[in-house]
Amino acid sequence: ATWIPEDIITNFILDLIDASFYARRDLKAHYSDVTGEWNIENKSCDRNTIAVTSTYGTNRANAYRLIEDALNLRDTKIFDYN
Repeated sequence: ATWIPEDIITNFILDLIDASFYARRDLKAHYSDVTGEWNIENKSCDRNTIAVTSTYGTNRANAYRLIEDALNLRDTKIFDYN
C-alpha cells in the first residue's frame, strides 16, 4: 500500500484503536523507500490497551504487529513449541 499517504495510515490506526492522547501525539506509520517496508513508530505508548491486545489483536500478536504485517504483505505466524 505504498500509494496511501503515511498520515492516512497513521490516522486509520489511531482511530481504529481509539488511541490515547500520548499515542495520538507520538505514534506514526512510516514507509521507508530504502527497505520498502512500513513501520509503526512508538508502538509502546499504547501497547497494553484492550483494543491493541484483545479487540484487534492478541497477547501474542498485538494489533500493531498485525497491521504492520498486513501493510508489508506478510503472513503473521505464531508457533507453539511443546
